Amino acid sequence: MSIIQIDYIDVAISLGLIAVVLAISLLSRLFLEKDLLIGTVRCFIQLVIVGYILNWVFGLEHWYAVLAMLLVMMLIAGYSASRRVEGRGEKRIVVASFAVMAASFSVIMVVFSLVIPLDPWYDPRYVIPISGMIINGAMNGVSIGMATLRTQLKDRSDAVLGALSLGASSAQASAPMVRESLKKALIPTINGLMTAGIVQLPGMMTGQIVAGVDPRLAVLYQIVVYYMLAASVSLSAIIGVKMYRRRFFNKIHQFSRPG
Repeated sequence: MSIIQIDYIDVAISLGLIAVVLAISLLSRLFLEKDLLIGTVRCFIQLVIVGYILNWVFGLEHWYAVLAMLLVMMLIAGYSASRRVEGRGEKRIVVASFAVMAASFSVIMVVFSLVIPLDPWYDPRYVIPISGMIINGAMNGVSIGMATLRTQLKDRSDAVLGALSLGASSAQASAPMVRESLKKALIPTINGLMTAGIVQLPGMMTGQIVAGVDPRLAVLYQIVVYYMLAASVSLSAIIGVKMYRRRFFNKIHQFSRPG
């Protein structure tokens, strides 16, 4: 099966779909036109640049180039996750970046050592795109978890202070907020697991089918993707929320209410 080629003219034609969204925003007075235009241009520029970078990395076929790209992706993901969390200070950036890196590396090691063993182990055509999905999942998990925790502690500060006054430790006083944060971080992933193949045909599976891969093999790859995403989201959310919780308590369990 040959792959149907598209060029920049075809991409330009597809902009007509964005024009429809712009028209809806204008007619409905949603005031999203500026963000939509910026997002459209950024999407084009970023993906074109990534395409050239990937082509260069694939041509090199050196392990250090692959690892360097993964490290950059993780650092950007950690920084992006921290920006979705209100507040000031560098600690949230450090926490988010560490959570993304720890969760991503753990899942990547399992996937490429046990599930999809590669030869060579750093084959960029597998490692980079699959790792990118893992890193993106970790980024979403930690950003939702940390942002929710901050909101929970702010809105339920009286409950935290009350528990502390009765002799609870900081971990005990904040446990309900931590659980709620983790639940909210995992809901999108759980919904994806519930509706996979029913509501949508997922991205990797669709791409492989379009490329001519046997649908049965594409399904198995997509199942692995869903499972590794669930793991990366869970691990990053747990690590990020647990670490970020300490930001609001000192060594003697005194509570500092989020501003």
